[in-house]
Amino acid sequence: MSKSIRISMLLGLLIILFQHNVFTQNEAIGDQHYVTGSPNNKQLPDICYNSSTSQYLVVWEEYRNATWAIAGATFNSNWVKINEFTIVESTEWDYRNPKVAFASSDKWVVVFEVSQTVTSQTKIGAARIGPNGVEYYFLIKENIYYTLQKPDIGGSWVNDEYLIVWQEENIFGYDEIRGCRFSAYYGVQGNEMTLADSDVDWYNKTSPSVTQRGSNYFVVWEKNYNASRIDIQGIYVTYYGSTGNLFDVRLNSGNNGSPNVASGGTAGDYLVVWHYQYNGNDYDIYYAFVSESSVLYIGALSWTNQIEFKPCVSYIGSLNKFVISYGKALGWAEDWNIYAKMLTRYFSIGAEEPVSETGANEGSPATTLVGESCNRAIIVWDRGDNNLYACDWCENPPCPVELTCFEIASVKNNVQLNWSTATEVGNFGFEIERCVLNSFMKQWEKIGFIKCAGNSNSPKNYSFTDNHPSGGSKFAYRLKQTDNDGAFEYSKEVEIELTPETFSLSQSYPNPFNPSTTIEYQLPNSAQVTLSVYNSLGQLVNTLVNEEKDAGYYQAVWNGNDNHGNQVASGIYFYRLQTGNFINTKKMILLR
Repeated sequence: MSKSIRISMLLGLLIILFQHNVFTQNEAIGDQHYVTGSPNNKQLPDICYNSSTSQYLVVWEEYRNATWAIAGATFNSNWVKINEFTIVESTEWDYRNPKVAFASSDKWVVVFEVSQTVTSQTKIGAARIGPNGVEYYFLIKENIYYTLQKPDIGGSWVNDEYLIVWQEENIFGYDEIRGCRFSAYYGVQGNEMTLADSDVDWYNKTSPSVTQRGSNYFVVWEKNYNASRIDIQGIYVTYYGSTGNLFDVRLNSGNNGSPNVASGGTAGDYLVVWHYQYNGNDYDIYYAFVSESSVLYIGALSWTNQIEFKPCVSYIGSLNKFVISYGKALGWAEDWNIYAKMLTRYFSIGAEEPVSETGANEGSPATTLVGESCNRAIIVWDRGDNNLYACDWCENPPCPVELTCFEIASVKNNVQLNWSTATEVGNFGFEIERCVLNSFMKQWEKIGFIKCAGNSNSPKNYSFTDNHPSGGSKFAYRLKQTDNDGAFEYSKEVEIELTPETFSLSQSYPNPFNPSTTIEYQLPNSAQVTLSVYNSLGQLVNTLVNEEKDAGYYQAVWNGNDNHGNQVASGIYFYRLQTGNFINTKKMILLR
């Protein structure tokens, strides 16, 4: 979708105009997006959507200066790159196989394996990622004798805690599946768990995958008997670290590999996918619906007599369906492509959609859903040209709402928003959202809603006035267009700066009041601000503000309490604003 931006000055008002923004796409497979690329080899990407900030984080491993590093990039909801950064690198250590999960607010957690060829020492590490890159590193486990590798992380639900799982070699040389609870702020929590013990049957357990549902998890892995038989097993894990009974997801059926698991969002509802090798050179994608203790149904996604491998699955709640992406080749030649299919809980398989058909050695797809209430997923993959790409998946999307302009203007200390649409189908309405750009954390808040008629083939014009925005001087606005079925999409953001010319203190409102009143004030420049309430005797009752503030418009609320939280009596009170040489006092009346 082409989107052009025009910036103009009109009658002394700042106007930013966005033209021809189609909120939703009308194809199952949307536009391809370039993630990152040459000159270094980049592969094994993973992706996660942050619903708090409407941003994506893509992570990958990258070969630099004879060692492997982990890097990442953040993108906004319109797939504009915000920041690209190195997560971890070293001239002596290799960092590989990154996996990412969403944390609270504007953060993510990335786990990865660490190895050193010279000493054979291996580790599992993690990093907390914020808006500007890495905030903190964690050591999950290290072993100087036995190999630790292929970590995965289950999404956060309670207190930013996760389940991290990995493959670990034991003292007898067999691989096991181990795990631990992990906090994005406090590191490893509780004791390490052995989820699949190789001491029992002397078979290797490899390639774990974990998903989260509510506060619990489900883990799957490969059980390697020999060169011609690999089974898939799974186990249920609670938030507190206790486990259910280990059981076979796919038993005694040849070579099964690369398991991946997603939760359907309800109790006892998980989908496991893997590739199955048969007839020597052919691979197909299989799936199994499982509960917390048993297999409910097993099926084949397709029988193609081709090579389909490394599936990845995500659940799209608004559609009540799973999207499965995978690599596919027509033969053993490296002309691999990326495809995807939808699968319902009732075993209805959708048509195969080509995600990318360049034949340029495409591989290692990963997916993330875009919010529980949206019918979209993002698929990301690596390509043989050392580049990473992504695209939208949107099955049966709503018809588009075409936004032809989005204007912002300032009139004194008010903000006027105007926008127009060319066509609308199934348009429930527009939420108007605002955030303060000079605040410590970028947080969007809903400030209004305009209901729409639903369908229109003619232009429609809308407007909204934000009276006296407070909290600073720089503000951003966006529209959240919602369809009748609950699906939504954001417009691009528009920004504006409102800087007062003088210090000012406004009369509180309401006045008289009960139980609370709002006090507005403005600052033309940064200043130390003190806003205090006094009784009729001149005694200090409450200090509402006592801190450094940037230039801008602000408001404070007094709820009729003193500094100790006690309610004060009815009567006349005075509030005083002091900022350097500016002092102003006004009267208000509390009526209980």
